[in-house]
Amino acid sequence: QDERLDRAQHHKDKGTSLFQSGNVDFAIKRYNKALHYLRFMESGDLAVDLKLSFSKLRCQCLLNLAACYGKGNDYNAIIENCTAALQLEQDNVKGLFRRGQAYLALHEYEKAKYDFLAAKEKEPENKAVHNQLKAVDDLAKKEKKVYQKMFS
Repeated sequence: QDERLDRAQHHKDKGTSLFQSGNVDFAIKRYNKALHYLRFMESGDLAVDLKLSFSKLRCQCLLNLAACYGKGNDYNAIIENCTAALQLEQDNVKGLFRRGQAYLALHEYEKAKYDFLAAKEKEPENKAVHNQLKAVDDLAKKEKKVYQKMFS
């Protein structure tokens, strides 16, 4: 069990290096490989500390995958990976923020606002979250005006 966790960590670290050097496609492969090792650990009876390590690493890999997909503007993949990460850590600000950005890009303003408000609740001083909340409101108002002009 520990060996699988170590291998998963190794692949996650390699993925991070690849991502930082701009090699997104290979980073995605490494994060998926890490998740592959972690999948085998789901079914086993794990000690509590190992379960926590497993869950934390899995969440990191999912959020890193979301960041990779963000480089290619694959908003549905971002939402999918962030949602999976948030099932592991429901208060993860990074997950809420990235998913909110993806919803915003897809013009799903209510869902974006929900995620940004949840992130704001966890980190009230986070300027990026405040900026995104303002962007949601501005874009929603702008879109509403466009529709009003179209149908008036």
